[in-house]
Amino acid sequence: MIKFTFTIIFLIILSLNLNAKTIGYWRFEEGENGIQHAGDKDDWYKDSSGFTNDMSSWWEPSRPTPTNSLPFSVVPQTGVTNLLAMDFIPSDDLGPFGAEQPYMIDSYPFTNGFTVECMVKVRQINWQVAVGKDGKPSGSGDPTFHIKFRNDAAEHKIHLGFFDTDLNWVSCMSTFNYNIGEWYYIAAVCDGTQAYLYVKQEADDDYELESTVTVPSGKGMLVNNETWTIGRGMWNSSVSDWVDGIIDEVRISDIALATNKFLGFGIQIVVTGAPEFVSVDYSDDPTPVETRDVTVQTFVKARNTIITNVDLYYRVNNSGAYIGPIQMTTNAASPFVFYGNIISQAIDSAVDFYMVAANAQADITTSSIYHYKVYEDIEWKTVVATSDLAPYTNPTNMPAMAIAPNGKAAFVYSSASGNNAQYIEETSLGTLSSPVPISTDQQGSIAGIVFGTDNEPRALLSYDIDGGDTFVQRTNTVWTIPIMIVTNILEEKRAVISISPDKKTSVLWYEDGDNANGKLVDVNTAGDSYTSAEVTVPPFPISPNALRRPFNMKTGTDGKRRIVISGPGNGDNQIWFGTEDSAESGTFAWEQVMASNLYADQIGFTLDNNNCAYISCEDNSEGGANSKCVLLENSNGSWEQHTLGDIADLWNRSAIAVDINGNVWVAHNARTYDHFYLWSNRSGNWKEEQTITNKEVIETISGFGFTDNNIMKISYVPYNGSTKIVYMYSTKFEIPEPGMIIDIIALALLAFRKQ
Repeated sequence: MIKFTFTIIFLIILSLNLNAKTIGYWRFEEGENGIQHAGDKDDWYKDSSGFTNDMSSWWEPSRPTPTNSLPFSVVPQTGVTNLLAMDFIPSDDLGPFGAEQPYMIDSYPFTNGFTVECMVKVRQINWQVAVGKDGKPSGSGDPTFHIKFRNDAAEHKIHLGFFDTDLNWVSCMSTFNYNIGEWYYIAAVCDGTQAYLYVKQEADDDYELESTVTVPSGKGMLVNNETWTIGRGMWNSSVSDWVDGIIDEVRISDIALATNKFLGFGIQIVVTGAPEFVSVDYSDDPTPVETRDVTVQTFVKARNTIITNVDLYYRVNNSGAYIGPIQMTTNAASPFVFYGNIISQAIDSAVDFYMVAANAQADITTSSIYHYKVYEDIEWKTVVATSDLAPYTNPTNMPAMAIAPNGKAAFVYSSASGNNAQYIEETSLGTLSSPVPISTDQQGSIAGIVFGTDNEPRALLSYDIDGGDTFVQRTNTVWTIPIMIVTNILEEKRAVISISPDKKTSVLWYEDGDNANGKLVDVNTAGDSYTSAEVTVPPFPISPNALRRPFNMKTGTDGKRRIVISGPGNGDNQIWFGTEDSAESGTFAWEQVMASNLYADQIGFTLDNNNCAYISCEDNSEGGANSKCVLLENSNGSWEQHTLGDIADLWNRSAIAVDINGNVWVAHNARTYDHFYLWSNRSGNWKEEQTITNKEVIETISGFGFTDNNIMKISYVPYNGSTKIVYMYSTKFEIPEPGMIIDIIALALLAFRKQ
């Protein structure tokens, strides 16, 4: 009987092993160390499972780089030589993106269980998904599956999460906080009834079980047709959580493998050798200023040996020999973090620095020479104007900020709690009033605001129920009832607002469609009636389905309105400028602004004291990976183009303001989205003045301008779906000859992802 029972069990196990399959296995052995593959959607990274679930990059900006920095030279489970891994930076990812879509693995039913394995080493503590499966199966925002490196407020752990077949979210968390610069062998396992997270850390003898939970459905993963990815995840149906680090040996099986079948089983991760520079940072980052020393900080991996010293070397303006060595110091609490100071330098100085670390094995120099520029000490204060922004309405929530002649900033936005439009203003610098409702129903997801010389606000509000736009204004502390000024059947709510020196308010609206017809609305001074007229588009050909053309409008000191518009779209990107032939005539003369491939998600636009126009947008003529912000001006009677800093391609955001002396300033987000570049022409040439950051994404610039005592003010929404409006103002910033404010910024909040 015992023998018979043993035979049955053996046959069952044998049957299970025979039925187990590797559904996808990506080793990344293609290519050469340090050289990106020059192709996309081409099945370049082969699937070793035999099921041809080959991976590739989506487009040029998302190409990872092969590297010979490896978790092991021979795969422990298979004995196969390991030559290359894949180095990802944020924006890089791989997936089955080739011409054969959909691939078998995307719809494969892992209902009986699975094992997902990967070897990962990250370079930063952040939200990062090593392996994921797209989708948003429920209202939570979570994708179908992920192995995620988390960055919660109090801890940063490795996480396995997936939806089971009954749409239950299954979650396993590591017991430890992960470190940067260390390899982790990860196995996410489900046998149908239980889920398990196994991780092998450096110096572990083998994989250790970190967490196990019951799978409520009693089966495996939810079946859908969503895409498997490597190097990034998804949240709330948007791609996100890109890896900054190295990934190798990704394998997906359709059964719960035993630990002795894991790819990294049987080898201890013990790395010795020369020290390794894991990260380098400096403060004030990213804006060193002339009044303070710069502290350089580096995290050095000891590689199981004792670090004897770390030295810092620097030079200024690419001149002469490097100064050093400057011995960097550490402390017992963080023995692998070293600090060293570079003394303060003059404005516009360019500083280069590098470091050398030594241990008993060898001396190692940083792989790069690091650089920073020294700026004027423009100090900033940051205030959250509201945390009640209605998140992600269609297409997004784009509030507005403007500055009154008395210097106080004010905000208009759509409120989540009130389900209406609300208004906030400064009572003193940096102190904000309580919000005031200015509509009784859902309005203001796209908004604009201007002030007259009477310090009273006029607000343009999208009517979010049926489409169109409303107008409301305040007179002697009393708000008018919103009046509908644009009604349309396309539910297009985008419009811009401007005001003349004699307090005449204008609104410009363009249809979101092939015809792109527009309306120019004049509101009476009481704010209770209006007239409107059709306004024609520029004479560019209309591209079918060329939606979401950004546009803007300003009224000059001569009472004539100027319009700037991007078009016609669908790859034919131009900027057109229209000037009204006389004040309030509604007739415009159009001209194309130069002939380069210019694109705007959000157009920055203003007029100076002489009614000369300044336009900022993106130049992507060299491709999105090399996109630049450009400034177009006609101050000398003809259009000139100035190239400024790198700018985000998919969500390029820029704004323009004029200071009290007539100098023009441009703020635009960076290609990495997480800071502003600030430029001006006050030195006679266009120069980068500062890099401003709150270490968060810049989704939409809500307003930018100066007060009459030259305080610079800017506001933005930090990320898509955010409930915050962030408000920043300068606290130490001087320009001689103070005078009257000459510009109140009314931005065209036309921030849309490219179609």
